[in-house]
Amino acid sequence: MTKIIVTLGPATSTEDDLRKIKDKGVDFVRINMSHSSIDDLKRYIAMAKKVGIPFIIDTEGSQVRTGELETPTIDLEEGDEVKIFASAIVGTKTQFNLKPVHVVPQLEIGDLIHVDFDSVTLRVTDISTLSQGYICTKAITGGTLGKNKATNVDRISTRPITLPPLSEKDMQSIKVGLDEGIGMIAASFMRSGKSVDFVRSATQNTMQVISKVECVEALENLNDILAKSDYVLIDRGDLSREIPLEKIPFTQKIILHRARKYSTPVFVATNLLETMITNKKPTRAEIHDVLNTIVDGAHGLTLAAETAIGKHPMECINMLNNLIDHARLAVDVEEFSDKEDKFVQTLEDKNYLFDFEVSSALIAPHGGKLVNRMAKEVPTPEYLEHLPKVQLDENRQRDVEQIAIGTYSPLEGFMGSTDFHSSLDRMRLANGLPWTLPIWLDVAEEVAHSLPVGSDVGLTNDENEVVAILHLEEKYTFEKEDMAQKMYATLDMEHPGVRMVMNLHPIMLGGKITLLKRRPAEFKEYELTPRQSRKLFDGKGWAKVVAFHTRNVPHRGHEFLQLDAMRRANCDGLFVHPVVGKKKPGD
Repeated sequence: MTKIIVTLGPATSTEDDLRKIKDKGVDFVRINMSHSSIDDLKRYIAMAKKVGIPFIIDTEGSQVRTGELETPTIDLEEGDEVKIFASAIVGTKTQFNLKPVHVVPQLEIGDLIHVDFDSVTLRVTDISTLSQGYICTKAITGGTLGKNKATNVDRISTRPITLPPLSEKDMQSIKVGLDEGIGMIAASFMRSGKSVDFVRSATQNTMQVISKVECVEALENLNDILAKSDYVLIDRGDLSREIPLEKIPFTQKIILHRARKYSTPVFVATNLLETMITNKKPTRAEIHDVLNTIVDGAHGLTLAAETAIGKHPMECINMLNNLIDHARLAVDVEEFSDKEDKFVQTLEDKNYLFDFEVSSALIAPHGGKLVNRMAKEVPTPEYLEHLPKVQLDENRQRDVEQIAIGTYSPLEGFMGSTDFHSSLDRMRLANGLPWTLPIWLDVAEEVAHSLPVGSDVGLTNDENEVVAILHLEEKYTFEKEDMAQKMYATLDMEHPGVRMVMNLHPIMLGGKITLLKRRPAEFKEYELTPRQSRKLFDGKGWAKVVAFHTRNVPHRGHEFLQLDAMRRANCDGLFVHPVVGKKKPGD
């Protein structure tokens, strides 16, 4: 029988409410500790124990949230400059804080901060003020800023924000639970099996752990989390901040399917009967969603805002019971689940969980895949110290970064001989994909001789700091005259491109790269990675975009071209993409 968890709140705050809830067969109750105090927790536990309905401790977990504001909401417009403080303040239109406090020092120039759903997006523009307690941001999309709202950080690098599994308030909640003999804890934002172990240890191994799957890191470590948890709970609301909304249904199927292999029961939460917060009846889409979730094999369902703050909490529970009974009468869940195995396996084979382009309405990235060659973890200094080194000039430093962030997709490193010569001979990669210029790394003969194929090579900047690692796959020679002729159709040494080619070292290195550190740049605050750009387009609901690539300030003629292109191609938006880089003399 499908279980029900009910979230208590202002709409279900009395002992009579809990008696009605128990009478309707609800299995567990909880409160949302992100919006409740420790005193609230004690009061609700006391009522639940008196009524005789099992209570689940809820944690805030490792989530980034906005702080207090002087008004319930603040409207921000595109271009507004906002300071974000590391310590608690009362926020205004020009400043607010993020919590927990150790989040802000981890932010980098170029990080995008998305507040709540369909709301404000801020870009970090300056972190030099951190010594004064804040960083500077600018709104790149306007919207409403609310207090205590969940926040998703889209990092310029791929390194996650480091957060503890439990907050200080969570530890207080656990102590209350231990004192009251509570047997279950729902742990928010479990990111790995180690997080589950940490929570289990904090409860002194006395509580069953329900691990909430609500972030990409949880998906990356899903098997470990499933193996170490007593239950998992799919929080579809928070998860949809990090993956495209349209991926939630199939992602849910994959999680349920994997959980069956580990015999780990799964609860599903968020937006089950959302319209019943205000209406007495759900939508047909909500009924369809709930029935499909049950048929997919969910162990239980969680009502959240519907029963915490909704106008019709008891009717919600009645409706959910009705749908559970209907599903049980109509379908043998186990038999149906077996028939879905092939479908889910197809999704797994396509790496559906981590292919974030699969659901995008935008054209696929060049080559069909948006490359990401940025390291999630930096190797130890000892490892980097013992690597053979190759120093990069300014242009190669730019190239290695553009490869890593996906600008040069589908390239994952410096070209090998086959792609190098193919791009020169026919302006295509060896696989036939259009590619007009080679991307190379040239070294002197004595340097090449010291680098064995199959080894890792440290790529250094002007300060001899290892900024990337080349996974060396190939060393090869090339003809300078042939390269210059095919690139520039001349061998005239007055041509700067020809002079550049003739001054190259004689050996090329090919292989994938891993970027450890992005290069500093004067205009870093204005940069967007391809991934960030595509996410912003998706967030705006754009499917077709005109891009205007320019090295000059747009004038009225450019404006006409942009608007005319949008009209002719029936586009949804315009992306102005200025060239920023090394100037020629006289520019």
